[in-house]
Amino acid sequence: MPTPTRVAVILLALLGVLLLANATLNWVGQEIVLDQFEEQGQDREAAAQSLLLFTLAYAVIGVSALLAAAFLPRRRAWARQAGLLVTSLLVVMTLLSAVFTGGIASTSLLVLVSAAAAFTSLYSRQTKDWVLGVGSAVPTD
Repeated sequence: MPTPTRVAVILLALLGVLLLANATLNWVGQEIVLDQFEEQGQDREAAAQSLLLFTLAYAVIGVSALLAAAFLPRRRAWARQAGLLVTSLLVVMTLLSAVFTGGIASTSLLVLVSAAAAFTSLYSRQTKDWVLGVGSAVPTD
């Protein structure tokens, strides 16, 4: 397995675990989170809908990232495509969140950097050639 592919697998697994942990913590502590939103002057019902939406999105993206990490070493082309979709979606979501909130949290920064690194590793020619079984994916220089 080429190095970029190994990096992508590790980062996809990390992102999957982080996102599932975030979704679980949001689900378990939703009353506390909603109380904090209410203290900030936001409508509790609207905050509950947003929290549910983001919890479900992070859970689905986290499971997708873990599936991509599990099946990419088995040279499944769909796993590479799923990884590219998941990482690009995370980059866009994190950047939009940073723009709309006016800042970026340290956990969001970790997700952003990991997703960008995983995307570039998945997009590399070595990973593509290795997954598709085209020639030698490792340079012979």
